Amino acid sequence: MIDVAIIASIVPERFELMRRSLVTWQNSIRAAGLAPGVQAQIYLYVEGATLQEVFEHRPMAVECQVNATLERSGSHIAGYNFWLDRVEAKTYLLTHSEMLFPETTVKVAVETVKPDVFASFKTFWLPQYVTENLDAYNWQQPETLEQNDDIYRLDPKQKGEFYWNTEVRGTKVYESTTTYAMEHDTLQKMLPFPDFGVWGPDDPWHLRKRRELGIKTVTVMEPILFHQDHARLETLSQKELTDLAKKSLGEEQ
Repeated sequence: MIDVAIIASIVPERFELMRRSLVTWQNSIRAAGLAPGVQAQIYLYVEGATLQEVFEHRPMAVECQVNATLERSGSHIAGYNFWLDRVEAKTYLLTHSEMLFPETTVKVAVETVKPDVFASFKTFWLPQYVTENLDAYNWQQPETLEQNDDIYRLDPKQKGEFYWNTEVRGTKVYESTTTYAMEHDTLQKMLPFPDFGVWGPDDPWHLRKRRELGIKTVTVMEPILFHQDHARLETLSQKELTDLAKKSLGEEQ
């Protein structure tokens, strides 16, 4: 059993975002005093691409395990289930391919998780302009982005008031599954995750399941992560997404 497993699903449309994310993930592993590939490992589940295509985009200095398939499931859950069925770790850190980790992320995840605890990391959503021009910013140390006025001035506020970058620092309760950490035995109680085939409905299912199992949410106040901007992949209407969310909660459509 390794100390930390970072697990994420990737699609080719987000390879450039993944490239940056992987660098920050490994930086955070090393900052936690863990040996990449030995005590901590990154596990990628890639859909719609070959292994060769993945390794053409992966930074050569980053240690990671990769499973690639040309099939597309429509969500990240297939990748989570694939690796969680095969990887034993004391701490699991489940995330998205576009997430930039500040240096202390892995260390805080290990220190925060306990039995029956779900540790959720708050997230700044980088504006499209910032993401498209991220090489002009110090993204290798993403914690510096919080001090850059561009992430507030250019925030399109597309995701509702709760996600406005000006509000993130002061948010006290954050239960999103964008990036979260759990210890081994607690996460095992929730598996396997149901795969609804699109992004979104897993959030309400996850919340309900945690409450049923008595798993407490701990909102990580520091560090705050950074979500690179990207286009949505799914083509379902808002009503279809809402119906799926209700289904995930066991409600009538």
